[in-house]
Amino acid sequence: MDAAGYYIYVEDQDYVLKGRKGNVLLTDLNILKGCFGGGCGICKIDIVKGEYHIIKKMSRAHIQPEEERAGIVLSCCVVADSDLTIRLTAKQMEKRSDGIWD
Repeated sequence: MDAAGYYIYVEDQDYVLKGRKGNVLLTDLNILKGCFGGGCGICKIDIVKGEYHIIKKMSRAHIQPEEERAGIVLSCCVVADSDLTIRLTAKQMEKRSDGIWD
């Protein structure tokens, strides 16, 4: 992470994105977006490595407490505190089979 932002490494995609410091993670990802409020579950990802903090409550219909503890989060509800490595969920990969980085 540098003064202006952080890097997002996307596992199994050989792709790196640059995020802006203070943005919710969803803002810096080109993935499916829904409600932006933590209720729909469309932006679910797995944070494999790195530090982040949760800024909004995530719907328990989409993220169970044990998933949250394991780093599975809704990207509209978290802000990065360091560089991150993420894994897209099967839902993200299925819906964006045309390529997520266009």
